[in-house]
Amino acid sequence: TTVGFIPAGTGNSYMREVLGVPASGAAVGAAVHAAVEAIVGGRSRAVDCQQLDMTGLDGKPLRRCSINTVMAGFGPDANAVAERRRWLGSMRYSISIKTEILKLPWRKKLPCSLSVDGGSPQEMEDLFLFSCFVNKHTG
Repeated sequence: TTVGFIPAGTGNSYMREVLGVPASGAAVGAAVHAAVEAIVGGRSRAVDCQQLDMTGLDGKPLRRCSINTVMAGFGPDANAVAERRRWLGSMRYSISIKTEILKLPWRKKLPCSLSVDGGSPQEMEDLFLFSCFVNKHTG
């Protein structure tokens, strides 16, 4: 399956990976132009994909595939706070990480069981941060 992407996010780390050029801030206009040229020109390339099998909140098996980044724990929690602070612009990420770090002593534990590539599950009392990247760039 061929899919075309237009950079439209804040960080655009995946677009930087695919296009090979910066895709955020002042460079976003050039990145959009490069993406449109690639799509119209029919250029494509293979990309890696990760598959995560987990148990959903309802207790049923859940499978997700990603071509970018998958995270659990502190990272997405801080990002959720940042999304509620969009009025701060791109500073919202830096500010939210700092305010969430201040709350760490009161953070609720996130128990989990983690196995990699079908290995034996490892029980963890608290998953502080899980991140799985398929790309070189992030943030």
